[in-house]
Amino acid sequence: MDPLKPLGVTVLSLDVTDHASMRAAVGRVLAERGRIEVLVSTGNGGGAGAHQQGRDTHTA
Repeated sequence: MDPLKPLGVTVLSLDVTDHASMRAAVGRVLAERGRIEVLVSTGNGGGAGAHQQGRDTHTA
């Protein structure tokens, strides 16, 4: 993922089954960037699939 850093991409590892881990990751990005423009999850092993767009109902 290092080639993405010059493009302004923040890559984080987190445990999606751990709410504290998710809150910490979201909080870090919001503190550093002020917003989250795109979120990509490769929790299924990196495969591609359909994604839904909707309102964010989770707050850090």
